[in-house]
Amino acid sequence: MSESGRGSDLFGIQAGLTVPEVGREKGTIIVQRWNADATDWVARRLGGPGVGERGFRQPNWPDFARLGVDPYSVTEDTSNLLTTAGWDRILTRATGGTGTAYASATTRIGVATGTAAAASGDTNFSATATGTANRWMQRVTGDGTVGTGTGVRRVSFVATVGTADGNIAWQEWGIDQGTTNAADAIVAPLLNHAISNQGTKASGQTWTATALLDFT
Repeated sequence: MSESGRGSDLFGIQAGLTVPEVGREKGTIIVQRWNADATDWVARRLGGPGVGERGFRQPNWPDFARLGVDPYSVTEDTSNLLTTAGWDRILTRATGGTGTAYASATTRIGVATGTAAAASGDTNFSATATGTANRWMQRVTGDGTVGTGTGVRRVSFVATVGTADGNIAWQEWGIDQGTTNAADAIVAPLLNHAISNQGTKASGQTWTATALLDFT
């Protein structure tokens, strides 16, 4: 279902050394999908009405996990780069400069329908038009988590896109600093940008996107 690819950013420091010190960044997106029936079942178990009914409350990914409802599909794709603006924000914050941190209130995972190759100078998705036919930007659930992957330092973000939202072809993704769930413009800086065909989300389904940024 998914098209997979691999990519990484490379940076290095050499100060009179025979071998430069080298670091890499790699990004991965993991998409979990629950269909309308599973979403409806979980919503009712949470004590509310089902999908499409008045008062429906969107289940989040921990609700599915707690009730033992597995996604019908899970895909993972590694194909990513940090943008120049994203690196600038990270390094500015690291050196005590001003700028918004990537916290839950100011971080979104966005998806869009564009397929043009990503580039380090990107400040927008390749599907530049806004509107629900072209993109969806979802606030992350909780602050980003810093931890350890396999031989890497990792920051991860998770966002759950509900039944009525993001019902488009998920062809590209990135992280910005918006504050609302909307099909609106990128709120600078666009931290990363990747082309990744994750299929088309249908109305009634719940999809969760987990973004992993690994540094070595």
